[in-house]
Amino acid sequence: MTADCGPVSPPARRWAESAALTLLGVGVVVGPLFLGGTWVWARLAIEGTMATAAVLWACSAKRSLPLLVLPLLAAGIAIAQMVPLPDRLLVGLAPVSAGAWKTSAPGSWGTISIDPGATAAAGRRLFLALAATVVVADLCRTLAHRRSLIWALAASGLTVWSLAILFPVANIDRVLLGFIDLKSPTGYWQTSVDPPWQTSGVAYVNWATVGSGRYPFAGAVIGDGMGCFISSNQFANFLVLTIPVAVAAWLHLTRGRLHIAMRVAVATAILAAAVWTTGVVAKSRAGTGALLFACVVLVNLVVDGRWTRRLAEAASVAAVAAAVLLCGVLYGAFGGVVGWFPAGLQSHVAALVNDPRVTAARVAIRMFWASPLLGTGLDTFSAVYPRFQPGDITLLYAHNDYAQLLAESGVVGSALAIGIGCALLVRGHRFYWRVPPAARLLEAGPWAAVAGLAFHAAFDWNMHVPANALAAGLVLGICAATGGLSRSQSTVSVVNAARIACTSLLVCGAIAAPTTLARDAMSETVERRLRTAVTLARLANDDEERAGAIARLDTAIEVGECMSGWDRRNARLPLLLGQAQLHLAGLVPPADAMRHAAAAADAFTRAGRCCAMVRGGLEPLPQPPSR
Repeated sequence: MTADCGPVSPPARRWAESAALTLLGVGVVVGPLFLGGTWVWARLAIEGTMATAAVLWACSAKRSLPLLVLPLLAAGIAIAQMVPLPDRLLVGLAPVSAGAWKTSAPGSWGTISIDPGATAAAGRRLFLALAATVVVADLCRTLAHRRSLIWALAASGLTVWSLAILFPVANIDRVLLGFIDLKSPTGYWQTSVDPPWQTSGVAYVNWATVGSGRYPFAGAVIGDGMGCFISSNQFANFLVLTIPVAVAAWLHLTRGRLHIAMRVAVATAILAAAVWTTGVVAKSRAGTGALLFACVVLVNLVVDGRWTRRLAEAASVAAVAAAVLLCGVLYGAFGGVVGWFPAGLQSHVAALVNDPRVTAARVAIRMFWASPLLGTGLDTFSAVYPRFQPGDITLLYAHNDYAQLLAESGVVGSALAIGIGCALLVRGHRFYWRVPPAARLLEAGPWAAVAGLAFHAAFDWNMHVPANALAAGLVLGICAATGGLSRSQSTVSVVNAARIACTSLLVCGAIAAPTTLARDAMSETVERRLRTAVTLARLANDDEERAGAIARLDTAIEVGECMSGWDRRNARLPLLLGQAQLHLAGLVPPADAMRHAAAAADAFTRAGRCCAMVRGGLEPLPQPPSR
């Protein structure tokens, strides 16, 4: 009998735990096939899978209190960022947000998050990701469970890699898997239709002139595509998370069955081919560096013998030092760093240091110092970025998960991440020194994958891709389990009461999150329809195209208004509705134009109440300089 959920028979418990892990294993294999899980309904399916696994795990037995608390803490940070606060308190906690709300919604209480709707969605996803991680961390102490997920990760990585080789993506065609066309109505280079996570994460600021005014919109750079992933960098990261697992699984499976020379030769060939794929075919610099780093760690974990182990340890230390030095050069406050290098390398170093993606990470660090306690809200980087870095290029992500976490969640959110990282370091130390190489072959793969993930997170935004986030959660959970996670269960009544309360909250949250995320998925479908209608209206040149644009705008506005009434905290819907009304005002007779212009103004006002830094409303045309 469990103290949390009533009597649960051992067979029922075993069935629930196996079902939870089976769902996660299927999710990590199938999820990447749908554009890395970024396709709207695939994303929802992955989230529903994580939620179901969390409910099965929490209800089937009495669970460790720290594991129950971890996802709740992440959800608590998001909730704290969405609580309306009086101006004086908000100025002390989040000065950047306070100033923005004064302009966007004067006289109203503001929130720490400049976009509470986006923060709520991001908080729900973070809650589910951490819930899946703790499920794996708890259940994978059992070898059979650990093996099942390791085989799933290996199979998923090999499948994704094979698809990339079988279906290369041409630079101009931009067609994935032979039938998924990434091009937009504006061509093969930029898109104003796709959401940020279905692009390269970089956008150019464009202006649409409507009547006597104009509004800005982001023309996101279309992903270069690789296999079933929209971006080659995210594809490379998925290989980082799975190929070391596959190699370690090969070494474990063939131990005692094949000669050691053949085992090592095949493992070396797999790793070399994977590095060639990420570096030469995908041209992902950060992904290749992360995979090489993971390879060094994997070798360090599996080699035996006194001198070979010492050499592998020295190589690992050198790799860590090189990674720290690289981060220091790119993100540190060093003046004239380019001059440190030989003349032949200075142009290459200057291009690297001045890369817009490196600039984005530096901007994120500036955002953190401007609002250090609780940040500006989860998933708000793209909205805040133009205020800190005006210009024609805007970054939708910081291209550095550490810097973006600092900017969006401040010291409080980063402290939670640091705590998780420290716990993993302790378990990694225990795993390395207490388990002999011969006994840790199978689990060496996930630890090497985590090392590669830690490297790559400093140079890209992989954790915003659902398939990568799920794979990362699984390898993190496996590592936590193999590092000797404690099973201690207290019998103190207060602790039992806290456990029951946390279990109830986790189950309720895991049930409620997919429901609201399903609403978000419907909103995204409507937003795409609005963006498509607005984009085609901007491109309309003749009477026939204008008539078609009017019909599409009318239909999209009708659906959008209905959805906006259901998803009231979504700032994107009223913003797109306002832009659609503006274009209708420019296409219909003057008698109706005033009505549509007034509707546009009302929609932009609603968008400003939802997001303090919303950008895309009507602005006056720039005046020519006076002589």
